Amino acid sequence: MSKCECYVSAVSEERKKMFLEISDDGTIPIRCPVPAGTMTHPTLKQPVQFFEMAIERLTLDQRTRLIKQLARRFNLPETEIDRELDKQSCPVRWDSEVIVHWCNLHLRCVL
Repeated sequence: MSKCECYVSAVSEERKKMFLEISDDGTIPIRCPVPAGTMTHPTLKQPVQFFEMAIERLTLDQRTRLIKQLARRFNLPETEIDRELDKQSCPVRWDSEVIVHWCNLHLRCVL
């Protein structure tokens, strides 16, 4: 059986910049093309759905770049983020600024 190769890419310039900080081609691997859940945060106007980033599909360089970005954005130590990434993964907000690319494995599930 093939492995999931789903990913998201950005539409808006702001999100493209954020994704390019992690991945040279601006794509972020996700575990499934169906949202993993809903999250809330004081900075969000309303609850939003999110995808779960496929941390295990990141290269070491991409993981390092993600850790640096999260540490800067949330003012947390890189060591803490690195330790928690495998436990909690990283949500990728689903909104009009991202395009979801379905892999053949998941595409067959809906056809």
